[in-house]
Amino acid sequence: MALFNKDGDVFLGSKILLQVISLLIAVALWFFVNGESGGDTEKELSCQISFLNLSSELTLNSNLEKIDIGVLGPRDVLASLTPRDILCEVDIRGLGAGKYRLPIKVVLPGVIRLNYVRPAHVEISLLRYGERVLPVHISIPGGLPSGLLMDSVEISPEEVAVKGPEEQLATVEDVVVQPTIEELQRGERLILPVKLIKSDGTFASLSTEPQTVELTAVLRKGLPRKRVPVQAPLSGKPDPNYEVASVAVSPSFVEIEGSEKALTQVDQLETETIDLTDFKQGRSMVVPLRTKLPDGVQLLGESSISVNVNLKPRTSTRLFSKLKVETRGRSVYPGWTVYPETVDIQVEGPAGIMEGIDGIEAPIAVYVDVTNIVSRQLRVPVTVKSEIKDLKVIKVNPEKVTVRAKVE
Repeated sequence: MALFNKDGDVFLGSKILLQVISLLIAVALWFFVNGESGGDTEKELSCQISFLNLSSELTLNSNLEKIDIGVLGPRDVLASLTPRDILCEVDIRGLGAGKYRLPIKVVLPGVIRLNYVRPAHVEISLLRYGERVLPVHISIPGGLPSGLLMDSVEISPEEVAVKGPEEQLATVEDVVVQPTIEELQRGERLILPVKLIKSDGTFASLSTEPQTVELTAVLRKGLPRKRVPVQAPLSGKPDPNYEVASVAVSPSFVEIEGSEKALTQVDQLETETIDLTDFKQGRSMVVPLRTKLPDGVQLLGESSISVNVNLKPRTSTRLFSKLKVETRGRSVYPGWTVYPETVDIQVEGPAGIMEGIDGIEAPIAVYVDVTNIVSRQLRVPVTVKSEIKDLKVIKVNPEKVTVRAKVE
């Protein structure tokens, strides 16, 4: 059938033409629908990394917080997909302190498929955090001018908690506040930041609690002072049955005065030596200090110290091996055998007594009581009795033995 008439006009009423046009429209609609809503397409999103199962004892450091991921899926689904719908996870369960390179797991919803992850791994550092409580000291930049000293010094609080990675905590040597001379001369209450000094003299960047402390001090003319501990040296040995439990001195600190250079030469003072020979009980006494000090240093206050020497009994232990176990008591059977036949006994007592029994037969009785036992075989406890006062049995091995009746 002709599509055109003699005049060249389109024969719009042709059935074939209408069918062709309908087919083209249907195909176009099919491609449109599948291209817009049913076909797969790609989309790139930025995803926040979540770190799972971090131990409470560790702190995590990572220079990567987000990654880029490419996903594939239906166009209409991807159109509504947001980063909140995607999980990017790194599991650090069971890991200790150290550096790690770990894979990133991506969890996608529904029909979405993963195309790529950039980067696919993350590098992390796990640090074990700790805490140290350290005293706060005063450090004046440049030191005090000659002829001036600080008096009536009060720091509140006197200690601060320093927190951070254990490796860095170990490098902290001192905690200081650094008032200037001008601030101290005003005589006002100062609120100063706490500074951490490392062993190499540099400052450490760690957190402290609190971050500031209050300082009050008075500058006055005079020589610097220093509080130093007092020690009481001992000589000789007390009675063999006793040993020194403790030595207490009062006052335990004394104050000295002198130039700063001279004061650095004195770390402690000692009393005259106390001879403990033949001491059998604790004693209290007043002992003079040895007051030989460096030139330019003098002692402030009393030169006598109260000293309390406390003694305690000196004990020792001894093991007696393979002591034969006897049987005692009335029985319905003519005799008994014991298994095992011997036991080991450990005893404790005053050192003097223990030294006196060295090389002699064990001064203890070891037996089992078979009175009223009617069973032919039975496990019974071992009885141990010391023949010496103050001798204490501390271990029996074995504690029980088996007795077997001898039957005629």
